[in-house]
Amino acid sequence: MNVELLEKVKQHIINEPQSFEMGNWCGSACCIAGWTCVLAGATPHYRYPGDEESGDTGFVKYNGDVILADQLATILLDISRKQSAELFLAQLHEEDHKLIWSDNRQESVEAAVSLIDDFIKTYSV
Repeated sequence: MNVELLEKVKQHIINEPQSFEMGNWCGSACCIAGWTCVLAGATPHYRYPGDEESGDTGFVKYNGDVILADQLATILLDISRKQSAELFLAQLHEEDHKLIWSDNRQESVEAAVSLIDDFIKTYSV
């Protein structure tokens, strides 16, 4: 697992909580998978008409290729698809799952940090 990159994502979420949004990719706000991609050098890719206006995209461009953000983040973090579901869909802990999707930004950020810390503790070798 790429713990260094995941720690960068966590630190970015802590330092810039307004840029964290688990619901979708809203231009300058990203989810855990989105920030994994962006911090590794990917850029949002607006694949469908209207995506650019809404700022909503699940795709990124990385090294010239267009790929779903969660798929690239899984590769970049060197984790399994099951682990990516736990991390990106907040399925590691039920209480984190509820809070990470909260409309309260501070609750959501705290839940994301806790989720990342628990994920690293659970899966790092």
